[in-house]
Amino acid sequence: MVMPTGELQLIPDEEQVVGAEGQQPREFGPAGQPVLPTIEQDPKRDAPLPSLPLVPIPPDPEVVREAEIRQLIFGVPVVRLNRHSGSENLWRELVRWDVSSARTGDLHEISLLSDNDSLTRYRIFIGGINQEIPEDRQTSTPLEMKWQRTVLPPGSSVVVQVRNTDGATTITVDGVITGSER
Repeated sequence: MVMPTGELQLIPDEEQVVGAEGQQPREFGPAGQPVLPTIEQDPKRDAPLPSLPLVPIPPDPEVVREAEIRQLIFGVPVVRLNRHSGSENLWRELVRWDVSSARTGDLHEISLLSDNDSLTRYRIFIGGINQEIPEDRQTSTPLEMKWQRTVLPPGSSVVVQVRNTDGATTITVDGVITGSER
């Protein structure tokens, strides 16, 4: 409806025509709520578009150089993990990381998990030095030890040993060492 001032006013609940497209009258459901009209899907969009294999792009020398610089600054990630299962009362090597003789190591974390904490004891050697974890005390696992700013000289190692205290019951222990070499 056009007002005497020249403005267009739309009247609710009456069909409005915009161009050649008409407005459908409102429908109400059993609870008096308006029902949304259904919109048909375009039949052209039923199937996904085909994917074409991508041709590998040769590495840009600048990108390769940047990756080499990042490795020099941040290092190459190192992850060592192992599982030990047994009932021996002797010290057994659980997990070990030997730093390359041409690189320096950065120790990040040692994580340990045992299925029987009361029977499991640990020893940790970093660079050949025993970290003196008390062997007469029970630890709770999962045990995560973060080693911030621990730099390992070339050729050194990180060793985690484990043993069973009673020598009869089987224990299963998982160990993970994470770090980087530069």
